[in-house]
Amino acid sequence: MHSHYYGGLIEPLARRTSRPYVSMDAQGRRVLDAMTASTVISAGYSDIPARLAWLDSAGIRTQLMTFPGALGLDVMPIDQVGSLIGEFNDRLADICRGSDGRLLGLAGLPLADLGKASAELIRARRELKLLGAILPGSFFLTAARAERLRPLFAAADEVGALLMVHPGLAPGEAAPSRSTVRRA
Repeated sequence: MHSHYYGGLIEPLARRTSRPYVSMDAQGRRVLDAMTASTVISAGYSDIPARLAWLDSAGIRTQLMTFPGALGLDVMPIDQVGSLIGEFNDRLADICRGSDGRLLGLAGLPLADLGKASAELIRARRELKLLGAILPGSFFLTAARAERLRPLFAAADEVGALLMVHPGLAPGEAAPSRSTVRRA
């Protein structure tokens, strides 16, 4: 249904030393160390021509690309994510506009500040023409947590934005312990 896009985030994450960050494995490949898992970064994560070639080979005409919410960047304190989320959204919108309708996008939001998140959702929809945004599922584990999103829901209503719920942490929520089992 969707695919995360990491373009524009790999270099800033490579400068970080705590999760989420990008490291190198023993074979010299870049590895995305997210909040709960580590994944080798293939070309499809950030290289648009490679992604489109794969879509063609799979017979897929259109793909929904989303901010990689499971990374946990969108729920980090504002002072740590700075303008990174907005810059990502700008880049995603440019890619979608240039894709002849093949790629559609959902923005990331700085969810540690719901006022700023609402403003970014409105900007993403009105100015960038993205379809909406991705929200972490942990907001929906209790009615009280979901209630905190009321201002964001109002902003989404105002601009006709799609909100997609995806596995991910809520602001201030600790990541689950990672498995120590390594897969080959």
